[in-house]
Amino acid sequence: MAGDPFQVTVHARSGAGTLRNAGIALTVPSGWTVSGTPTTSGSPELLVPSNSETTTTFTVTPAAGATADQYKIAARLASGTKSGYTDNVVQIVPPAEGRFHRWGKYAE
Repeated sequence: MAGDPFQVTVHARSGAGTLRNAGIALTVPSGWTVSGTPTTSGSPELLVPSNSETTTTFTVTPAAGATADQYKIAARLASGTKSGYTDNVVQIVPPAEGRFHRWGKYAE
């Protein structure tokens, strides 16, 4: 819902080489906020060992005035000349939603 924070977990996987001093940035719609910093051993930079995976979790808060719709959140990982990108769609829903169901006696 608009204004309610939720968690976004980014999975970073390395192939044959170690990714050192990698940074992850989220791109969110205008007016949304992101909190959380990728950390490994207290460092603001991410280390992804060879042939393994590391995760980082961010808290994303949609704008309080966001309308019910679909929005794209993108993540970009960069380590020197190497980079990767992914995105996903989240949906803002209204606080209450109703649906009409016919039960066979609608003619009455």
